[in-house]
Amino acid sequence: MTHTPDSALPRPEMWRRGTSHMAAGRWREAIAWFSLIAEPEGASDIDRFSAPALLQLSSACLRLDEYRNARQHALRAAAIRPLEPAVLQGVVNALSFFNEPERMASLVDECATQVALPPVLVDLARVLSSFGMHERAMSLLDRSDAMTQENAQARSMRGLVHMFQGRSRSAEIEFRRSLELEPEAAHVHWFLSQVSQADIKQAHCEKIRGLLQRELDGSTEGYLAYALHNELHDLRRYDEAWAALERGFRAKKRSVPYDPATIEHLFAALKTLCTPEFVRAGAIGQGHFTPIFIVGMHRSGTTLLERILGGHSQITDGGESYDFIAQLRLAADHHSGGVLDLETVRRLADADFAGLGLRYLEAARWRAGNNPFLTEKLPSNFINAGFIAKAIPHAKILHVTRDAADTCFSNLRTHFSQAAAYSYDQIEVADYYAEYRELMRHWGSVMPDRLLEVPYGDLVRSPEAVAREVFAFCGLPFEAGALEVDRVSGSVATASSTLVRGGIRTDRGAAWKHYERHLQPLLGRLRQLGLA
Repeated sequence: MTHTPDSALPRPEMWRRGTSHMAAGRWREAIAWFSLIAEPEGASDIDRFSAPALLQLSSACLRLDEYRNARQHALRAAAIRPLEPAVLQGVVNALSFFNEPERMASLVDECATQVALPPVLVDLARVLSSFGMHERAMSLLDRSDAMTQENAQARSMRGLVHMFQGRSRSAEIEFRRSLELEPEAAHVHWFLSQVSQADIKQAHCEKIRGLLQRELDGSTEGYLAYALHNELHDLRRYDEAWAALERGFRAKKRSVPYDPATIEHLFAALKTLCTPEFVRAGAIGQGHFTPIFIVGMHRSGTTLLERILGGHSQITDGGESYDFIAQLRLAADHHSGGVLDLETVRRLADADFAGLGLRYLEAARWRAGNNPFLTEKLPSNFINAGFIAKAIPHAKILHVTRDAADTCFSNLRTHFSQAAAYSYDQIEVADYYAEYRELMRHWGSVMPDRLLEVPYGDLVRSPEAVAREVFAFCGLPFEAGALEVDRVSGSVATASSTLVRGGIRTDRGAAWKHYERHLQPLLGRLRQLGLA
């Protein structure tokens, strides 16, 4: 085996050797070969291998926990022209991974007009939509439709865009057509269960039950079980709905591992590091906008609060953004699997938070547009509240709180991707809720002036009074039109995308009571923890 790369070899042979090392997990050797391909001696040597080689370099650097190098290789790949369709697809997905939506959108706008492959267009639309660029996504889907016969993936993607934009009936039509083309697409059955009208729910249940008769992998079974739960819950067949949900728990736990001790150690490390002295921010320039971070447990009402804020004339609703987390990873030179991990906390102890904050403000500026305020509604940013306060002195942090049983049960019956691994077990979700409340108490003690607690119950019972308090905390005048959360404008790309457009309602709490006899482990654990 050759240990020293030979620059005289043809590029295809270099590529073969590089990919061989990648397959064997020899990351340094792979980097040596792909560097020869990606960094030719003269500009005239740049060829079709250069951008793919940079993507391979990025992947190898991630394996070695060299986050900054990995990101830099991806950015270099994005600068090469021309890009073949499959390579464009790879570069766009890499930019998505490194949370570079502005660069990604610019690249798609420039290059996608040359793409004539419908599957690539659909995938590009998927990535754009995941960053809230729904109109751009729909334009790509329209082009895909014009090039080929009906495609199940394109139909389901169109349905998602419609759902995020509040067009539930249009979304249902698209999902149903997608399932006619691909009847066994489990994730589409789950999508449909969120928007289906009453007249098809029973028939949809029977279709899902038929698919659940087969031997399935954990991911497929999870989608189908949660879809069946949704439909049976809407039909008020609660015992059957619970049985489906329990099957979903079992399936998800097979494919999404969770270690409660990891959370305990992470939150303890945050409390140790983030003292009042550490959290105290230095002076940095205010930038062009003020971010409003909306945090809390998943399913606690953060989406409703953002809809209210987004109705204000001076606020842009930014949705769920990983912009701040991306800057934490860059500062730590480490990619955490979730929002944060122990290694990131350790490395951030000596980080340049002023520089981190300025980079965040510059990276998120395009989303704010011309408005002086931008919402950042990623609930799990509650973990990062101390870092947010330290890095961005003028940021506003709103903490939405909700009844423990309501919150925990809503987490249990939501099919998350990888975002809430604690949510597939009654005891684990209760314990996570307790850890979250303790961490929020810590943030309240070390920076009491930086946080405003917004009780969800008060928000739905007295929306104007609470909204006035929230706007005052942000330094804004109250605008009555902000309470019209059922407005057509704006998009909601979360599990609440359908519910939140129904207006501010007081009848959404205590759904757990329909399942009370099944939820004794959860309710007992909450009582034991003093949270009932």
